[in-house]
Amino acid sequence: MNGYWTDQQAFAIARAYANQELPAHDSPLYKWPSDLLMPDLIVYLNFPEENQAYYQFATPRSKNWKSKVLNIYRRFSNIPLLEIKTLMGWDHIISVIQRQIIGALSGTCYINFKNITFASFERK
Repeated sequence: MNGYWTDQQAFAIARAYANQELPAHDSPLYKWPSDLLMPDLIVYLNFPEENQAYYQFATPRSKNWKSKVLNIYRRFSNIPLLEIKTLMGWDHIISVIQRQIIGALSGTCYINFKNITFASFERK
């Protein structure tokens, strides 16, 4: 969920601590706000550095920016966060996300995926 609390908080922490060590793992900065609805699942796609094509259009960041943000995501506490490395390809990513959605929500609602693959999203 791009732009939700985790994204905004990770950016704010990384910017505030750009030239220093991150706060300790038990810092309140990593705790979900009690007055904000928490999603059932948050997916963080971990792209390799060389695949970060979108960065060329973004504000330039320091060399350790991505690793700092990733460490912040890993420090978020009690959040249903799923980190997926993209090296295995898009079909693998879709499969992992489908399994997680089914595991998290199958008891609360009907879920049906109809042979979705990355090719399903390609323009024809």
